Amino acid sequence: MGWAEPNNASARKHVVAPWLSGWRVTLDDVKQGDFAQMEAAIAFACGQAREQAYAGVVGIVVVEASVKELHCFTPSPAARRPEARLRLVSAEGAA
Repeated sequence: MGWAEPNNASARKHVVAPWLSGWRVTLDDVKQGDFAQMEAAIAFACGQAREQAYAGVVGIVVVEASVKELHCFTPSPAARRPEARLRLVSAEGAA
């Protein structure tokens, strides 16, 4: 089964993949760090994706191992940034 690739600014793709004698984490194909243990690399990538979800961005973590894993962190409606709106706080002569 194939996974849809994020293709806009509202989604970020983290990949945890074997690298030399350890594991590498990339974010949208940019190196984020190298780890000796797979679990540490997954925890790091999921932590980044979770923080992005709090900021309103979908974070996808793909683990390339013998068993393929996909973690997806989606922002809750409350975490999305509200649109900027002007409102009248007070006005002179208003009744």
